[in-house]
Parts: sequence; C-alpha cells; structure tokens
Amino acid sequence: MAILEKHIKILWGRAAGRCSMPTCRMDLTTLIDAKNPFHIGEMAHIIAQGASGPRSDGEEPDNTYDNLILLCPNHHNQIDKAPQCFPPNILRQWKAEHESWIESSLSNYACDDINELSTMVRELLSENRSIWLNIGPESELAQLHPGSNVYKLWHMRRLDTIIPNNKKIVNLVSANKHLLSANQLNAFIEFKNHAKAYELHAHERLEDYPRFPESFTMEFGYE
Repeated sequence: MAILEKHIKILWGRAAGRCSMPTCRMDLTTLIDAKNPFHIGEMAHIIAQGASGPRSDGEEPDNTYDNLILLCPNHHNQIDKAPQCFPPNILRQWKAEHESWIESSLSNYACDDINELSTMVRELLSENRSIWLNIGPESELAQLHPGSNVYKLWHMRRLDTIIPNNKKIVNLVSANKHLLSANQLNAFIEFKNHAKAYELHAHERLEDYPRFPESFTMEFGYE
C-alpha cells in the first residue's frame, strides 16, 4: 500500500527536509531546474514491510508517519544492510532527537537588543518571501508554466524551509519577548497563530486559516 500524502508531508515537514541521522542532517532537497525538481530524501521504514525485511517483527506494518524515518540514500542503505546494528529503538531515537532539534531551533538564542532580533527575523522572513515570489502559486514561473512540476517544488519548499523558518521565528521571538514593545508583542501573537495554522494547512488542507499578519511585517519584516 502506498504512503498517503498526509504522512509524507508530516514526515518531511517535521524533519525539515534533512536526514534524521544525528551526525548527518544532510539537506535532502535538490533542484535540477525549475521545471524538474526532485528530492534525494528517502522515507525508510523503521519496521520493514514484509516478513523478511530489515527489522521485521513478522507482522505487516503500516505506511504511516509513526513507522517512517527520513534519511539520505547512504544512511537508508546503511541501516538496511546492517539492521542488527540499527534496531527500531535506535531509529526512533534518531527521529525523535532530530525532530526535537528542528522544533527547538533558536529557542535559546539571546539577542543583545531589538535591532539584532529584528535583523534575524527579517532574514528568515525574506527567505520565505523569496520562495513565495519565485515559485509560489502566484509567481511568474507558475503562471508561465502551469503544466510543469513547479508546484511540487513549492510544496517541498513549504515543508523544508518556510515552516521550519516560521518555527525559528516563533522560538527566537519567544526567547526575547522582553525586548518587544506592546505593538510588537501583539504582532508576534498574530504571527504565532498564523504559523501554527499554516503548518496544519500544509499537512492537511484547511478551508481557511489565519493569514500572514501584515502588522508583523511592519514591526519586524522586510522593508
């Protein structure tokens, strides 16, 4: 049975498109050109499909997020060639530690002042905005090539860059809330609500959700 798109999105998003092997964390998204994006990441089974597969317990496992780990081709091959060295508990530990690393990025970073905080936030927002402008649904590229695979690249970048960047912003500003003015705090609360809803929307499409607040751009973002 094929892996459902929902589980693929959750896996890629929570791993931020990087190998979950602790000493690797390789970026698994590669671009040939805008019309033919592809990724080198591989969704490995923690408990293999089939009774004779690596780490199999004799049962037929499902293809859900819980039984998958995102790896680069080298480490996928490594764990399956030597399953005795990489039992399920080790792979689950890799996955949990990697996702925790992604989730907590910049959560302990102390800025010297509001200018440093604003600069770091602007850099992350600018990267997200650049992706939206260049390959988003309303970009010139998407409009000129409606039948191409640009939309696949857009969905990949939402998962491996935009959502992790949003988490970094939330963590960074949360760690430095004492530097915020009242207006900045209100704008941040709106952004935080947007970021959480946007992640859910990317995993499982919502009919509506809080949009990106322009007030946050005015207080922190690009000029």
